[in-house]
Amino acid sequence: MKRTIVLPIADMHTMLKIGLMPPRVVENEGTLYQVTHRQNKFQKEVLYKRWKKAQKHVLGLKYDELILLLMGDLVHGNKKDYQVYSSTMRTQADAAIELLLPYSNRAKKVYSVAGTKWHVGDEGSTEDRIAKELGAYNRMAHLKLEVTIQGIRFMLQHKGPALGSRAWLRGNGMRLTLKDASIQALQQGRTASDIYLWGHFHTYHHEPVAVKEPNRDRVIHGFTLPGWSGADEYALEKVKNLEYSDIGLVYFDIQDGQWELKKQYIRFDNIERVNHG
Repeated sequence: MKRTIVLPIADMHTMLKIGLMPPRVVENEGTLYQVTHRQNKFQKEVLYKRWKKAQKHVLGLKYDELILLLMGDLVHGNKKDYQVYSSTMRTQADAAIELLLPYSNRAKKVYSVAGTKWHVGDEGSTEDRIAKELGAYNRMAHLKLEVTIQGIRFMLQHKGPALGSRAWLRGNGMRLTLKDASIQALQQGRTASDIYLWGHFHTYHHEPVAVKEPNRDRVIHGFTLPGWSGADEYALEKVKNLEYSDIGLVYFDIQDGQWELKKQYIRFDNIERVNHG
């Protein structure tokens, strides 16, 4: 029985003060401009603690192969008007690489897709550098990528359909996107992927959709992934009903062509709740 662990990691936003970073990052080491950045309380007690716990769990599993999927926004970008420890892209990339090395060193294969231009730039060269250093497929971050693992086709893209801000509409966009993907695939003489993965929203959500194909009915699945960042002031102002951030990861445990989703994330409350009286 072959066991494959498929591990997607999304939205690290490395070096953002509410994003993931190593305990200690030295910038411009050995020069007159050397500066040391250290984790704040939230990074240390929430993000990095969860990161190490999930890492210990995943790397402690008994498996035949580990496949690492880098799902974009691994760095936060050159945003001097936002709360980053360093807006130097190389520093952010080096910190992200340090965090990811324990996984990439154990992975049989690494695949990478690029994040949003707002974070990684028009050319996405920073995430290309991360992909290259971690030995990813084609040594670059792709805009969209389909990877077949034990016969299961994963479609990878950073930004997918919006989840919707109202509870009764949540998931509608994902369901319509999956149905559309199935129809377009049939029109092109192929079939839709089995699993569609998206990052960007820092929220776990799953939608299974039944589709009809020649000679069979099947179910395809869409997932948005947890991230590794809290909600900043901009997000709380712009996103309706953003009360919680999902911090951590999920992974797929595949044995002999059958997959099961496992969860290693927490739902962090972004709201200060006070019981007066």
